[in-house]
Amino acid sequence: MTSCDFEILIGPYHDQELEEDRAAEMAKHIVHCRSCAEHLAEVRRISGVINRIPLDPISGIERSRMYQLVDQLPRRATESAIIRMAGSLAALAASVLLITSIWLMGTGGSRNIARPVGSIITISQTGTDQANSNLSHWMVRNLGGDLP
Repeated sequence: MTSCDFEILIGPYHDQELEEDRAAEMAKHIVHCRSCAEHLAEVRRISGVINRIPLDPISGIERSRMYQLVDQLPRRATESAIIRMAGSLAALAASVLLITSIWLMGTGGSRNIARPVGSIITISQTGTDQANSNLSHWMVRNLGGDLP
């Protein structure tokens, strides 16, 4: 099978979760795309096997317990995802603050503008003095001592 941009829609198409116009577009696509047609056939085969598995009815207590567990899962997953995202954003904000502070200390508080020049970021001083210096060299000089 080859990869196709429509392949991601096979599952929702099979489960009839697509809007009418998107489902019609998918139906037309499957006629002409062998990869998607084979993928859909495999999804239908697997779905058929699963549907033939006999299921015992669950009791009211089991159903209640299952609903409780399901209600708790998204909250736990969402909370941990939010905590991870908040930690990442805090680290990013701290990094930006640190780099900006170091940059401002090196410029002596004067108004400098960082602008890309090719693949090198340089600092150019506005006003009469238009001297350029490479930002990476500036950081090494000011953070690690003067370079020869």
